[in-house]
Formats: sequence, structure tokens, C-alpha cells
Amino acid sequence: MADVKRIVDALAIGTTVMVSEHFFSTFLSSPLTVKTLYSDKEEDRRTTKMYLYEAMAISVLFGALMTYILKDWLGIITGIVVALIYWAVYEDALGEIDISWIHNIFLSLEGQKANKV
Repeated sequence: MADVKRIVDALAIGTTVMVSEHFFSTFLSSPLTVKTLYSDKEEDRRTTKMYLYEAMAISVLFGALMTYILKDWLGIITGIVVALIYWAVYEDALGEIDISWIHNIFLSLEGQKANKV
């Protein structure tokens, strides 16, 4: 029975992550594009945020649907977590919040890799 629970958990998480990612990639340009092309004009910023919030809502609703169908809370939890990750990435691209400390982690790892070569 424990193996069935793990399969249901994996289905709740995996399905929600994959479908949520699809919603965000359908509704929004990449964070790099948002940062370079849409972060300066207020109308573009509002439009980006509108699509961001729509993708977040659909992601969470899909997670709720997976929770209902699978009777597993990991569906809604995963939907919320994915939505919050995308929210942070796009708010950073728009200059609303600063997550440069995360970027710096990857930049320092890349620097360490370059030093080894």
C-alpha cells in the first residue's frame, strides 16, 4: 500500500509541475525577454503581471483539481509552490523584487567551473 501512495504522490507532483510549467510558458515570454523588453514601460509591466497572475491562478486551480482527483494534498501544494517560484522569477525580471542572491549562487558555480579548466 505504501508503494501505491508513493505513486499517487509522484503523479500529483509530476503532473502539476508539468502542466503548470506549460501554463507559464504559454502565457509569458521568458524572464530574459521580460527583463530586456517589457520592464521599462508601465503598460508592458501591467500586461506581463496580468498574464503572470492568470498563469498562477490556473496553476493553483489545476493543483486543486489534482488534489481532488487523487485525494492527495501534494497537488495543491505543488501548484502553489510552482506559482510562487514563477512569481519570484518574473517579479525579479520586472525589477519589483531582487533575487540576485540566487543568481549569484549560479554565477559563482560557473566561475568555479571556469577556474578548473
